[in-house]
Amino acid sequence: MKKILIISTLFFFALAVGAVAGNYHHYSGCGMFSTKLSDMDPNGDGTVTLEEFNDYMAAGHKGIFDALDTNKDSLIDDDEWTTFIEAHSYGSMKKGAA
Repeated sequence: MKKILIISTLFFFALAVGAVAGNYHHYSGCGMFSTKLSDMDPNGDGTVTLEEFNDYMAAGHKGIFDALDTNKDSLIDDDEWTTFIEAHSYGSMKKGAA
């Protein structure tokens, strides 16, 4: 059962990565995508709530949001987003770039 849960979580995480890449694809035109957290942050406060995440991702999933929210404060901040981008090799994201 635990193995199925882990596989399911990884599957949904992969779907989220695909959705994010699809939403960002228009940005560069070279197969890369924007790595800007601000694209998911309509109020410009520098963090993304679950509601903003779900609005941005056509089919948001709380499990994916929770995986991105590594400090468990119910927000995705720039550090968490940058860590995700760098860990998944989406360009050479440096803080403040993109």
